[in-house]
Amino acid sequence: MYVSLSKLTDNIQSVSKWIKYVKIYRILPNTLHIDVDEHTPFALWKDDNRTSVIDSEGKVIVNDYPIDNLVVIKGQNSLSNLKFIKDILERKTQLSDHISSCIYVGNRRWNIILDDSSTVKLPEDNPYSAWDYLSHLQNTTDFTFSNWSIIDMRVADKIFVKK
Repeated sequence: MYVSLSKLTDNIQSVSKWIKYVKIYRILPNTLHIDVDEHTPFALWKDDNRTSVIDSEGKVIVNDYPIDNLVVIKGQNSLSNLKFIKDILERKTQLSDHISSCIYVGNRRWNIILDDSSTVKLPEDNPYSAWDYLSHLQNTTDFTFSNWSIIDMRVADKIFVKK
């Protein structure tokens, strides 16, 4: 009855950076209900010599915390341009399952590194269309990414490949 809910909320929140929010309310006469929501890791963001775990909004959760199996995000202003990466990862296509890292290049476009070390260079304008076309190629043809080190889609309606 005499517990300060705001102090209790602050105490719980301060326990870990993983805690997104805490909601506490009383159920009289003698019960406290506590909801704790944690951040969900989305990717690893590499900035200079630091690696941070970020959520899908680009908010840094913790620094220097090793987590395997997360996509690595790099590049200047990459966090403020994260929407495209979030969208293609949420689609859960066969192609998006092979993304290992994403590099924001020249403050304008993305390079996607697939787990077999192929680099997909996406165009600045309409990267969604290029990515969807590449996904379509993978699903409907014998196009194999492991045969190519670079798949360059920066020129509209053309794909350049390099062994």
